[in-house]
Amino acid sequence: MMFIQRSFVYNASINDGGERRNRDIMSILMEDLKTFNCVYECKSMSLAADVLFSTQPSVSRSIKHLEEECHNLLFQRKHHTLVPTPFGEGLYKCTRESVKKYEETINYIQSWQEDTCINIGFTISVGTRFVPQLIRKLNRQHKNIKVISTCLSSDELFQSLDIGVLNIVIAESRESLGDHISTLPLGSSIYIPVLPPDSDFKDSQQRMRQIFAEKPLLMLDDIPFSDQIIRKMQEKIGDKLDVVYYSNISTLLSNVHYGQGISFLPQMVILDFLSTKYITTCQISDFELKQEYSLYWNNNKLITPHMSEIMDLCKNNGNVL
Repeated sequence: MMFIQRSFVYNASINDGGERRNRDIMSILMEDLKTFNCVYECKSMSLAADVLFSTQPSVSRSIKHLEEECHNLLFQRKHHTLVPTPFGEGLYKCTRESVKKYEETINYIQSWQEDTCINIGFTISVGTRFVPQLIRKLNRQHKNIKVISTCLSSDELFQSLDIGVLNIVIAESRESLGDHISTLPLGSSIYIPVLPPDSDFKDSQQRMRQIFAEKPLLMLDDIPFSDQIIRKMQEKIGDKLDVVYYSNISTLLSNVHYGQGISFLPQMVILDFLSTKYITTCQISDFELKQEYSLYWNNNKLITPHMSEIMDLCKNNGNVL
């Protein structure tokens, strides 16, 4: 896999006004999952609110939002006690360790003196989603700490951490931390948990077929592995795709923005367009290709954080695109 190394310097002047409006599942994961884990362990929203120094309505909203994003109930009430659903049980098992590492890292950062610089390294797959939200949070809470973030390969991340160039590494999953996870200093790493998969495959397959019956797939004409991508997507939906090719990425993304279709591109291609308003992404990781790819469409709505199945994009009421 090829990687682009690029550094970004963020400061406290970043406009954070659209954070809640534009946040996707990657950005809600840690805060809402922290609340969910606390409710799971306390078996009560009111007790969880006390532990989190929050309010019961705020905790309830966080749980409701996470349920909407996951399209699954997380708890059921039985005899004045909250009992996790099977999906809730799976979610807790999948996210418990990741949330703990996130809290360790936040506490580690809070121990830093003001007027210092924190160097964060991340893999490209989290750089488009989770990292910007984390940096905004840090800038909001620590206005005099400068955060420098750098996109690196997994091996380069740990080499840079070992020699002191980086203070924190952020990776896509526990597996991507590999053997390093047991030796990393406390508070020096964050990884994004993979949520348990939904089982509603037939509904998803129908919805995806409907989506691509209405909108074409927009592709760059020189994109690597385009034939394999199209073939595998057609296998998933059980039908042929209407594909439109473009030579210019700006034109392609503009058409995505105006709802003319769905795009599927290497994440590397898109780095220069991350600040534009028409980018909403979700990683596709099951194509066994040599690059990481993402779907792009014209709505600030994500269904799942990782996609072992492309079908997970389409759910319920069809208000996806």
